[in-house]
Amino acid sequence: MRQRRRNLLSSALFAICVAGPAAAADPLGPYVGAAVGQAQIATDVSDPFVTLSDRFKKNHFAFKVMVGLRPIIEFMTWNFSLVAADQLINNAAKIRQMSGGQFKVPVTFRGPGGPAHQLGAQHSQALEAMWCHIPGLKVIAPSNPVDAKGLMAAAIQDDDPVIFFEHKLLYFGSRGVVPEERYTIPLGVAKTVREGDDVTIVAIGRMVNEALKAAEALAGQGIQAEVIDPRTLSPFDFDAVYASVEKTSRLVVVDESNPRCSVATDIAGNVAENRFSSLSAAVRTVTGPHAPVPFSAALEDAFPPNADKIVDAVRSTLPSSVISKAS
Repeated sequence: MRQRRRNLLSSALFAICVAGPAAAADPLGPYVGAAVGQAQIATDVSDPFVTLSDRFKKNHFAFKVMVGLRPIIEFMTWNFSLVAADQLINNAAKIRQMSGGQFKVPVTFRGPGGPAHQLGAQHSQALEAMWCHIPGLKVIAPSNPVDAKGLMAAAIQDDDPVIFFEHKLLYFGSRGVVPEERYTIPLGVAKTVREGDDVTIVAIGRMVNEALKAAEALAGQGIQAEVIDPRTLSPFDFDAVYASVEKTSRLVVVDESNPRCSVATDIAGNVAENRFSSLSAAVRTVTGPHAPVPFSAALEDAFPPNADKIVDAVRSTLPSSVISKAS
């Protein structure tokens, strides 16, 4: 069935919640979830799926975990997760280790992130790198509807806390043929979405779509790019990237977030440290600028990476002989 991403996430949540104990929490109230369908699910499933919308219950999700529930906490936007950072960083991420494994923490935190249509700087941040920095958390950033459904199912079934990023622009702009049956996609396994021999492009979340556009443009110039979608950012499937770089000898990493201490720089540094001898050129990163996302529509459109910027980055890794032939 061909579905929008927001609809398939609702169907994934519905299927999982009717099959086992779960709890859905919206820290800002029951109507916020309507943006991605969680509120509607809460009205369709009475037990064991329970909506938890008041602040007391939200701040005590750890107790619900310990009594056997699998809470699903929705943030209206990941920008608002900063208000709850203490609960995520000092409780969810550490309870299992601090208890010596006596308590599992099967909680899924989900919500939209990234810039989208003039929402303002404080509502437009890409915070994936921040949460990847915290040991004890798993971080997911799917790029398409099929992966989103399978990864959401896997996240809810996981016994560790999972951070699930859903890019705002993919809610309505991403469609795909999604299996109706229940399925999971293993966490920590990357996917090669396009084969190529000349350069490896690793793209995060929504940037996979821009990378594929860039790869098509490069193919018209005789340059074959391999595109890798990590899907899970922590744990990260570095083996998939290593194998590709050993084949292509060039790497471009595309990440919508700010450049300093980003997922892009983490990947670039890791490859440079562990596969330096496989590289024929310096690793290039394509990110947003180190600045708040502007409100101006024209400036906001120019802010994130796009296919043209990726093409330029790829060409900068190639020898002049290849560039002249491609031109």
